[in-house]
Amino acid sequence: MIKNPLWETIVIVLISLSSFKLAYDTFFINATELDARHYASKYSDLVFNWLFIFEMVWKLIALGVIMDENSYLRDTWNQMDFFIVTASIMDMALEG
Repeated sequence: MIKNPLWETIVIVLISLSSFKLAYDTFFINATELDARHYASKYSDLVFNWLFIFEMVWKLIALGVIMDENSYLRDTWNQMDFFIVTASIMDMALEG
């Protein structure tokens, strides 16, 4: 499999920003729905979810799902990524 350092850097930056956002949320766990931080958190979650969905779909198209030796779901990190993104899709659907 050919590695693309730019792609990997972008994904790592997205993961880091998302992690910082989650840490930031812990300081405002009791914020009401009328609080601006609540809306900012909610919409940044949506942005991160859609970016990670795009990343997963892009890799699924580029690598294939499971048939080839180097396909997406044959890699342990990608399996974890698939589980997390699928869980975020279900969470977005339930919040809808």
